[in-house]
Amino acid sequence: QNDPQLQNIVFNQQLDGMEIKGEVPWKHPSKYWRDADDAQLISYVDSHYGTFSQRNYQIAVTKVADDRSYHPIREYLAALPEWDGVLRVDTLLIDYLGAEDNSYVRAVTRKTLCAAVRRVQEPGVKFDTMLVLNGPQGIGKSTLISRLAGEWFSDSLNLSDTKDKTAAEKLQGYWILEIGELAGLRKAEVETLRSFLSRQNDIYRAAFGRRATPHPRQCIFFGTTNAESGYLRDTTGNRRFWPVKTPGGGVKHSWELTNEDISQIWAEVVVLVENGEKLHLAPDLETLAKSEQREALESDEREGLVREYLETLLPEDWDGMDLFDRRSFLAGVNNIGRVGTVARTRVCNMEIWCELFGKDQGSLGRAESNNLTAMLTKLGWVRKEKKERVRPYGPQFVFVPGDVPD
Repeated sequence: QNDPQLQNIVFNQQLDGMEIKGEVPWKHPSKYWRDADDAQLISYVDSHYGTFSQRNYQIAVTKVADDRSYHPIREYLAALPEWDGVLRVDTLLIDYLGAEDNSYVRAVTRKTLCAAVRRVQEPGVKFDTMLVLNGPQGIGKSTLISRLAGEWFSDSLNLSDTKDKTAAEKLQGYWILEIGELAGLRKAEVETLRSFLSRQNDIYRAAFGRRATPHPRQCIFFGTTNAESGYLRDTTGNRRFWPVKTPGGGVKHSWELTNEDISQIWAEVVVLVENGEKLHLAPDLETLAKSEQREALESDEREGLVREYLETLLPEDWDGMDLFDRRSFLAGVNNIGRVGTVARTRVCNMEIWCELFGKDQGSLGRAESNNLTAMLTKLGWVRKEKKERVRPYGPQFVFVPGDVPD
């Protein structure tokens, strides 16, 4: 504790582990504490103060390091210059990545960055949402995120890590983590990711720890994707994703961000947090978020056909027509004077499958039914909770025009 040569051994609260913050009496490649540093420290103590038991050595090192604990990001935020009053946060994605300038983009940008500060100030504070940047490769999506986070950025987190404690261990020491290429996620992977994002506290036993301990989250996540035709597959439960289209072509470039720019961005965020900025969207912005989530659903090449089918006006006796007559009407043959005058107010997957695509009722499997549901959801139709009788298909889940459900 009193040896001046060992004063730089400290405990990093963001890393949740020991760290070397300066010089020590042996060579070390980085600030992170390694197994080799344990051996070097024991050798140094033995040669200067005599031999101690492993237990006493461990107790002494843990206590002294803990007494010297510090939080690098809190220190960084506390040392920021005073905000100069220039608004930068709301238009960050607009200015640097060419996102559309609207209230939704401004809000999700502001709230995501405020969540980053809140998570450092109040580890584990509730924030179960991930802002997803969707745009071409090379426009600076990852650069923008990494420049904001500085040395506390990581892009090493993989979706496969989120299934176990691997992901939780990879969070330690980082402030902002990028989860890349979200396109093509299977439903099970989306469920795993949603569950991972919802956690406020990771409880696990570290690789060399003696007990499982809680690790309240001190970080946030950004998603990135280059998908051109949507990347969300699940038709429900997309509340945890805030999609933002970033086509590029902003008035500024991510790689031109200076340290002064970044300091002022975070200084503004600190002021927003101090003024009580909420981390959730207001109801009117939730409606816009649902629209963006719907747009982010994967596209199906048959979507245009389904849209046209839904917009086709129906004869007044449509409910009494059999499948042959319905197919004939839609094909424009043998209509016998029938004219479409009635807008469709409900539809089921089986109708589309049999009437539009000409398939047999018994051949509609789960996968195709899910694809039809995704198309209807993307087109703004909402599934009702209970089945209704649909002639001539029997009881079916029906969809009606409206907003996307939660």
